[in-house]
Amino acid sequence: MRGRVWRERCARAWRSLHDDERGHFIVPYTPPSSGGVIFAADFSSAVPLAGFDGVSGEAELGVTMSRTHLPTGGPSGGPAYRFTWLHDPAQVNAGDGYGGEYYLGWGVDLGTAPTAGQSRFMRLRLRVVSGSNARTLDSSDGTASTVAMKVFIMGDGASGRPILELLCNRDASVATLRPARDGAGYGDNTITIGSWASVQMEAVAGAGGALRLWINNNTYASPDEEQTGLSMGAATWDQFGCGYYSNRMIASDGSFGLELADLEVGTAFDAAW
Repeated sequence: MRGRVWRERCARAWRSLHDDERGHFIVPYTPPSSGGVIFAADFSSAVPLAGFDGVSGEAELGVTMSRTHLPTGGPSGGPAYRFTWLHDPAQVNAGDGYGGEYYLGWGVDLGTAPTAGQSRFMRLRLRVVSGSNARTLDSSDGTASTVAMKVFIMGDGASGRPILELLCNRDASVATLRPARDGAGYGDNTITIGSWASVQMEAVAGAGGALRLWINNNTYASPDEEQTGLSMGAATWDQFGCGYYSNRMIASDGSFGLELADLEVGTAFDAAW
């Protein structure tokens, strides 16, 4: 299936960044020294890596998606990136999964994974572009479907991986975010289409792990979504991917755009996010 092919290609791309069999990165990531932030994307310029180690889905650029740097298009006039879904008639077939299951962002090695009981906080601001209609093709049979994507994922391909999912119904009247474990999502938390949403998600590692989500909410004790008692294996949580991945390709009459800004990974909740 096409999804497996792309995961294998992604794995090869990751391996190409390593300098030897021990898995050391050619340009190791050096985390900041304060604030609990262990990685912060750099959207300040249109450089391909945007502060990450690797670019994913390069073969899809200009085919099933485009990626545009917005120097002043983010919240309060800051920088952002816009992802725009594109339709490729050549992939409207079962062998290509009707164009679905493709990567459209970046990946980074965070250096270390958390141990049981430790947390990782993933933060960003996002906006579904006004005028999107979210008409897509189901990747299994090509029938009319809706937008579904993984905005970010920790430990792609491993068991117990935390995911932030974005869903948008056909004709884009409702967009929702939900935390997920291995693709099993929890809740449907509505965001306003055309407006920036400030999002934080916590993933707690271990057999008694947890997922929590805050949207435009700086009160740690009152998450918008919370699931506890989860098995959250964290052996590969040193790998973080943004835009991993779009489940479905846009239809020939479809349109969809997503803008991202201020993305970071940390070890603590940010009460001023």
